[in-house]
Amino acid sequence: MKMNMKIAIAVSGTDVSGHFGSAEAFRIFTLEPSGQVTETEIIQGSGECGCRSGIASVLAEHGVEVLLAGSMGTGSYTLLRRNRIVVLRGCSGEATDVLRDFLDGRLSDQGSNCSRHDEDHEHGHVCNHHHK
Repeated sequence: MKMNMKIAIAVSGTDVSGHFGSAEAFRIFTLEPSGQVTETEIIQGSGECGCRSGIASVLAEHGVEVLLAGSMGTGSYTLLRRNRIVVLRGCSGEATDVLRDFLDGRLSDQGSNCSRHDEDHEHGHVCNHHHK
């Protein structure tokens, strides 16, 4: 990992939100090159459709480079990518577990119309990802 990196997760409570546009909030984790979390901040969701809410530019202004999310429409995905944010869709489970999976290289983007599958992992969350 390069110098400090910011990763956002669309959440409802402590879990990844099932849909980007209905996320209650966005947890932003600042990580040092070792993967250690040095700071966490929360941006409240607007409750609007992700493609109309302006959240893509807000995340970009906060320096977010990667977004981990559940399902997401094409409009939101396009806006996030235009803001140079890497998007991995199809995540679910407790946000810190999903962050750990990302850092361990166990997540991949599952597309905008991703569906949940019931693959339970040893730490009790579900993610659509590949195993290395």
